[in-house]
Amino acid sequence: MIANGRITMRIPFDVFLIDEDPVFLSVAEVLFLSFGAATVCKVENTSKDLTAIAERASANALLVLSLNMSGLDGLAVMRVLSQAKYKGWVAISSNETDSIRASASRLARLLGLRYAGDFQKPIRESDLKHLLSNIENNDAVDLGEVALFQKAKPIVGIRPVYQPKVSALTGEIVGAETLMRLETVDGELVSPYAFIEQHTREGTLKEQTLFFLDQILVDMIAWKKDGLFPVISVNAPAPVIEDPEFLISFATKVRAQGVSPSQLTIELTESALPDDPGRLVETLTRLRMSGFGLALDDFGTGMANFDMMRMCPFSELKIDRSLVQACVHDALSCGIVETCATICKELNMTLVAEGIETEEQERTMQRLGVDVFQGFLFGKGIVAAALSARLVEDQDIQLIG
Repeated sequence: MIANGRITMRIPFDVFLIDEDPVFLSVAEVLFLSFGAATVCKVENTSKDLTAIAERASANALLVLSLNMSGLDGLAVMRVLSQAKYKGWVAISSNETDSIRASASRLARLLGLRYAGDFQKPIRESDLKHLLSNIENNDAVDLGEVALFQKAKPIVGIRPVYQPKVSALTGEIVGAETLMRLETVDGELVSPYAFIEQHTREGTLKEQTLFFLDQILVDMIAWKKDGLFPVISVNAPAPVIEDPEFLISFATKVRAQGVSPSQLTIELTESALPDDPGRLVETLTRLRMSGFGLALDDFGTGMANFDMMRMCPFSELKIDRSLVQACVHDALSCGIVETCATICKELNMTLVAEGIETEEQERTMQRLGVDVFQGFLFGKGIVAAALSARLVEDQDIQLIG
């Protein structure tokens, strides 16, 4: 949410600061409170204190730590947090080199921590905006606090919103990734995090996913009547992919509505990897045989991604936002993306860069051979009517040109 030019979290969040610089601690406390933090707590970097924080922190907590400290350094702190099952977000503040900060961020992910970003000291308002954007964009908030929010504002329905995907060659919208939002009684669209968790526990996520698909198909039929045919990407949660009956129900719904399977791309993340690799290969191969697109999402965040790309017939590869943003200052990250571009051309796959927020990142991805851009620079999630207007605008510009 943006208020007075500042990003603030819709659900109040707690901040924990681990740093030995008193000036940084004072400035950071004031800034985080001004950006909507519920509390800001300064934490000692001892195993005992860190474990206590991990046990009480909610999923939408943010812990900001320095890399260089006496006693436990930032790397050791992250390992303690991981062992203590800390479920909030982590950010790094340091004056170390870009490559060292990048390595620290990779360690955070390898340890299973949810990484919000890093910044050089002194802390600035722009750094906080970036961190809060990352957190809000990933829809990770505390279930209990979301439940209280939804009790105050009852949920009346599920609505899809669409984040545009733009051609690197022409700048036109070629499709969109659909995101689930819950609509409150006063028309506000909020995170579905608690909703998804609840239906996952109750074993009803497949039915809810199919219902959500119904809403997407309604939008696609309306676009078709207007002569618009964007390719829409849909995320597939792990319990859905693991259900052998889902594919049949999914394909039946799409064809019954007269929508071509080629207009739908199923996005699969490493976290959606079933226990049975054989079932995964069978399911995804059958999807491709039926005409659906298949995207490997969040590429660059885990080693299993390479095995998945080798085993399954993906039509699209999506570079994770962390790798995209690292390419601006990290030669190794650039090399990885460039290699991906070469592989995608050889295998006739589309290479998509997620999380593009600046023109510098856009230029870097263009130089490295990326085919499609996605990120805040090209638009956040918008409702179907707004996407339709942008598609028509692109179409009109193309006709004029």
